[in-house]
Amino acid sequence: MQLRTERGWTQSDLVEKMYLSQRSISKIEKGECTLSNLILLADLYEVSTDYLLGRSAERRFITLGLDPLTTDIIEQLNLFTTAEKEILLKHLKLSNALKSGETTTV
Repeated sequence: MQLRTERGWTQSDLVEKMYLSQRSISKIEKGECTLSNLILLADLYEVSTDYLLGRSAERRFITLGLDPLTTDIIEQLNLFTTAEKEILLKHLKLSNALKSGETTTV
């Protein structure tokens, strides 16, 4: 409920966003939730399932010791096409080569 109210959403808003009944939303907020709905909620609120279950104080699941900014960048990269990713990779390689003073082509 806290995440819903932080966004200014009502239970009716969740009914529309999750394609569930008002009764189902009410049950979810009382702790009666299926795994599929838990995953849907985590995606909707952009938090980890562990956060929703109270197993973590961290709202987002951060792997490999990545900082939140890097995690945000990676999440945005998932929206890129393969061609866009290849262009970005070339740009990053060129930028790093220039910083290190390399004269080889990237």
